Amino acid sequence: MSPVNETVTSAPSMNRGILIAVIGVAVALIVGYFAGFVSEDVAGVLIVLTFAGLVTAYVARSLLDAVQGAVGRALSVVAALGVLVLAVMPALLTIVPGESVATASITAAGDNVPLPEGVSGPVRLLVHGQLGGGGTAEVDFRLDGTVAPVKGALSRSSSTARVGRRGSATVAHERNTEYVDAVIPAGQRFLKVTSLTGPLVGELHLTLFRERWPMWADVSVAAAVLLLIAALAARFRLDSGLVAGAGAALGFGAMAHEYITPDSAARPAIGAIIVGGILGIVAGGVLAWVVKKIVPALPKVRASAAKS
Repeated sequence: MSPVNETVTSAPSMNRGILIAVIGVAVALIVGYFAGFVSEDVAGVLIVLTFAGLVTAYVARSLLDAVQGAVGRALSVVAALGVLVLAVMPALLTIVPGESVATASITAAGDNVPLPEGVSGPVRLLVHGQLGGGGTAEVDFRLDGTVAPVKGALSRSSSTARVGRRGSATVAHERNTEYVDAVIPAGQRFLKVTSLTGPLVGELHLTLFRERWPMWADVSVAAAVLLLIAALAARFRLDSGLVAGAGAALGFGAMAHEYITPDSAARPAIGAIIVGGILGIVAGGVLAWVVKKIVPALPKVRASAAKS
């Protein structure tokens, strides 16, 4: 690979503009959602696509502006596409999980959930129910018949929000839909409800989907993509903020897999940006520092020397 031209390695102002656009568009979507102008599922998809797309543009622009050589530029394209796919796909597959393989409604411990013949391996169980009463509440459930028992909870919490300059009001936060991951052994014909407690109103509805994007695969591939970006950044003297930015998008994808559901997409997407973004920024920053100690940077070549 050829030496790095010093005039290319400084972060272009357009990259800063992309980051500002990420923040601005995300804020506009959030305001529109809470103002009631954007529906839940549409807001969730737009937040996912906007955040992932703009961060990917920032990563791609930074790499392609600095990385030289056919191999390096090809790896840059792979890295940028990896960020986009790993930030978008886990979220979209939770919002649109595909065709269900089984459905059931349960009301008490001892109920069975029949499974069609041939259903085995990794699955995602979408659980939905209504919580009764008022204030803080939780419905806990456990199902056996999987490789490890399935445990989960639907919950409602409350917080105090300011209203006007001096007033306040209690705001309820209810999460009445939840995904739980499980592995069904071959030959298993039913799941058994061994525990169901809490103020459930009516039935607890269960929908079973095949796992199309397992969490372990997401984390493994995301780690490989982030390592590639860190190596390119170290080799071509790019700022570690690039790796942290990519880590934020990859962390968002991982958290979106756990947070978002078809019934609740916008608020969990915002939460995934905050939690996953912070974790990803920390992981990216640490990885960038470690990789810089291992991968040697190309020597700088000034523009005047490169022309002569």
